[in-house]
Amino acid sequence: MQGTRAGLQLTLLANYVPPGHLCPNGPRHNNDHADIRDINIEPLEEELISTIPPYLPANIPEAPHHLCTDSMERLLDIQSRLLREEFL
Repeated sequence: MQGTRAGLQLTLLANYVPPGHLCPNGPRHNNDHADIRDINIEPLEEELISTIPPYLPANIPEAPHHLCTDSMERLLDIQSRLLREEFL
């Protein structure tokens, strides 16, 4: 079980690309932001035609994330992004 958990953590870390201006190549589109308060609920055209996968954080405590572990901001960020993706 320990090896599986470590493997999952390594996979999440290897595939982690932060949102918005934190992304090494810049924002994915004009509605990609690190702060969820800056994201429009309704998708923008550039977001809809983007071929780059959206930033969807894993809802796992050990998963990489751009906000502090165990913070309310992190929990709200994760839940907001996942709920918005379900909405879309």
